[in-house]
Amino acid sequence: MVGGHKRKIMPNYILNKLTFYPDFPEDQEQIDRIKSIILNEQGELDFEMIIPSPKDLPNPESEREKRKLRKEGITTSEEWKLNNWGTDKNAVSFKVLSDCASWYVITFTTSWKAPLPIVTKLTQLCSFLDSIDYTAVGPIAEVCLHQHWHRSDNIITNEDFKMNPSFSRALFHALSNH
Repeated sequence: MVGGHKRKIMPNYILNKLTFYPDFPEDQEQIDRIKSIILNEQGELDFEMIIPSPKDLPNPESEREKRKLRKEGITTSEEWKLNNWGTDKNAVSFKVLSDCASWYVITFTTSWKAPLPIVTKLTQLCSFLDSIDYTAVGPIAEVCLHQHWHRSDNIITNEDFKMNPSFSRALFHALSNH
């Protein structure tokens, strides 16, 4: 709820869910360590904490300015984020679904795309964990993405589920109403 009104999620947004599992059940120290890696001083998920962006990149206001910079071979802040985060903006609508010593579950939204480079970096930064599950779904998407990382695998496994659009929308709305 924002200002007493139910939060609207734009149709171009992707709902993301991350679940972190500590090496040993009831290991609050590992859960706290995860939080120190992903949360900023305000307690919000911040991609800058995971993959910091260069501070000297231009951030043009108009499409004309963007085209001019591209023509000159200059990378904008938005382009850098798309290439390094997988999405052009930071996470929004961050919510903690579960915060206990056995697991830490969060949801957040991103614009247009799932932040797969961020998830990949988390598997490196959180290699002390037993496993991480990641799910992304959009309200009008026909694909739901699920990734599972386990430290014994030392890789991320991808599972792309083709869904019918009505099921994808239902799943998105069910997750976004938590």
